[in-house]
Amino acid sequence: FAQMNTIGAHLLCNLTCSMRFEGHLNVDLNEITMNLVPFPKLHLLLSSIAPLATMADKKVSCGVRGMDQMFSQVFSRDSQLTTVNQRASTYLAAGVIVRGRNVQVSDINRNIDRLRPKLKMIPWNTDGFKIGLCSAPPAHQPYSALCLANNCAIRGVVGGLADRFSKLFRVRAHVHHYTEYLELQEMQAAYRRVRQLASDYEALENAVPRVRRRITPVV
Repeated sequence: FAQMNTIGAHLLCNLTCSMRFEGHLNVDLNEITMNLVPFPKLHLLLSSIAPLATMADKKVSCGVRGMDQMFSQVFSRDSQLTTVNQRASTYLAAGVIVRGRNVQVSDINRNIDRLRPKLKMIPWNTDGFKIGLCSAPPAHQPYSALCLANNCAIRGVVGGLADRFSKLFRVRAHVHHYTEYLELQEMQAAYRRVRQLASDYEALENAVPRVRRRITPVV
């Protein structure tokens, strides 16, 4: 649990660093929700951290190569904090918050341009990247990166929760613990909303760009 708590603490520290330290391109939580949530109901964000270290004495290499490796890691499956494969699904939007004293905005843009062709973005938001830069490095590290992604891969997690709930609810297991506060109809309505959420992400996963009709001028 100590290692899990350390990872969680790193996530929150990187997420709130712009509120606590100065930076060249600070972002707040309002900007994150505005840029990463294209639809009100599709607001589930997947997080990843690089370097993913659980102990304070973990070190990463400095220099341009180490920074490029950090950006590659933050979009890799091994750095995800949820058991999903984002690279195999569609990104609705993505945000990267970088901490480091010697990191420049040009470094972030260069790495995003390098990784953009390898990511499957939704057709109508191919430039859907939000970046933030904080000048204060994390403890015991020269720099770090936090990625928040609104990705259709979350539908697998949501669908799995709905499946497990359905198995228990079908035989009314543990329902008596909740009927003091909820009606069965409310639980069924919540189940349908979760199913609909998974369906909405599934629909966007299979979205194709619309072909715009060219208007022929009338002579």
